[in-house]
Amino acid sequence: MYNHTTEATAYIDKAIVLQQKHHISQSKGKIYYAKGLKYLEFGEFSHSYSYLIKALNIFEKEKIFFFITLTENALGKVLGMQHRFKPSDEYFNKSKIGFHKLKKYTLESFSFLNLNINKIHSKKYQEGINELLNAAEYYPNLKKGYGLYKIYNGLSQSYAYLGNYEKAIKYCEKGYEITGFLNLDAEQKDFITRIGYIYLAKKEPLKAKKYADLVIQYNKKNKTISNVVYYYNYLFLSEVSFANKEYQQAHNYRQISDVYRNKMLNEANDRRIAELKTIYETEKKDNEIRKKKNEIKYLEQQKETANFRFYFIILILFSITLIAVLFVTYLKSKIKREKIESTYQKELLELELSKKIKALEIQILHAQMNPHFVFNCLSAIQHLFMSGDKLLANSKLSSFSKLLRMSIDHVKNNFVSLEKEITFLNYYIDLEQLQFDLPFEYHFQNNCHHNLNDLEIPSMILQPFVENAINHGLRHKKTNCKLTIELEESEDNIIILIEDNGIGRKEALRLKNLSSFTHESKGLMLVKEKIQALKEINGISIEVETIDKFDEFNSSIGTKVKIVIPN
Repeated sequence: MYNHTTEATAYIDKAIVLQQKHHISQSKGKIYYAKGLKYLEFGEFSHSYSYLIKALNIFEKEKIFFFITLTENALGKVLGMQHRFKPSDEYFNKSKIGFHKLKKYTLESFSFLNLNINKIHSKKYQEGINELLNAAEYYPNLKKGYGLYKIYNGLSQSYAYLGNYEKAIKYCEKGYEITGFLNLDAEQKDFITRIGYIYLAKKEPLKAKKYADLVIQYNKKNKTISNVVYYYNYLFLSEVSFANKEYQQAHNYRQISDVYRNKMLNEANDRRIAELKTIYETEKKDNEIRKKKNEIKYLEQQKETANFRFYFIILILFSITLIAVLFVTYLKSKIKREKIESTYQKELLELELSKKIKALEIQILHAQMNPHFVFNCLSAIQHLFMSGDKLLANSKLSSFSKLLRMSIDHVKNNFVSLEKEITFLNYYIDLEQLQFDLPFEYHFQNNCHHNLNDLEIPSMILQPFVENAINHGLRHKKTNCKLTIELEESEDNIIILIEDNGIGRKEALRLKNLSSFTHESKGLMLVKEKIQALKEINGISIEVETIDKFDEFNSSIGTKVKIVIPN
């Protein structure tokens, strides 16, 4: 995925260069718009948002109304993917009004459908149903073809979430028919899976098995399915077999789904590691080339110096002894100075290379942290599947895919905005709560005066502390569990406080020693290594202080971690 994005955006960058070189009058906004759509297609939302905003500013200056409306619609999609529904709805409403003024009613209808997707994600199911039914009557293109498929898809999801299974199945069957007519195999399989899950929720496993058989046929028919689709397909088959008390078959399907899950994760990690290695090797080759060029240059200088010396010695033979001594002294002084300057330049070059190589090592360290985090999240989602809440699990899988994309995006950058890191933590905490019988309370307090988008911190540095607070502080506490994240800002620093009311470090260590479970999270150790690397390379000194909290009876009432990051 990443390689295709890089290749596509590289060609767009070349187009921008050629436009500037040949003074082509075509708007840069169209190129930025194309680049933003390409990043959106491959899930790189931060880059997509940046280029679409640039395009929108240009279109507004040039007063190109049609492209203004198209760009607003694309921005609505980007923000919706990031679960920022309020600004997303604002852009979709703007594009809807714009398309209506332009009499582009088909495009207007799809802006309306995008608004409805936001309502489903915001759990406003009945409101979304009412608007979908009205839209089907108002927009002619939604009565047939791909538009009708979108209507059935939205209605079936909304009714399923509301527990109205009969209507959900009705619209799934209609959607199944139209996707078959339109040859939309993947979308048709989604309807099959959705009906199967509905029958499982209705406690009718035999009917669900019928649709499981259709999924098996789909797997046999399509030989180019991605590992992600295989993973979800076999997970569905496992759930249906388990409900029908075919436990051995359910176990087999679960093992197959685990294989594709591991392939999915390994492919993502392998692609990133291969990319990092390629960058490393390229940098290494460039460094070797520069080193050889410097050596050649140094030898040429020595050769020129030797030639100068030869002719100068001939001149000295015809000169007075005093002049000869003065010239020899000057020559030796010049050679010594050139040697010192050459050595200094060489040391500077080696220092620059060392910094670049260490920067690559930090990215590889990020890649080691990413699988650690991914497997923790998968454990939480798997726990939800095993608990039997299939509809909620299906919804959380969609959130998890966005979380995975965000974590991969974090690996690419040494620093991210504080708002993006907090959004990342919100996704993680939401998934961790699934493992608790009673979800713990989570509070976020922002006391910063600046916009969080304008404040940058090292990426992936907060999550291990939150994970530690949940797993070692709150997990062993039965009731009234609370987790608080508070942001403060001083003149020179950003201060993050992560506080829990758990059992405390001393009790957590005692329980750990009593337990036979010996696995240890390496998240905190990796964070410490990363903090040290940042200090060595960039001179950034990050302070971490862990504070044990006690009540008036000297009993532990939790732990507070204070992280101070230079602003």
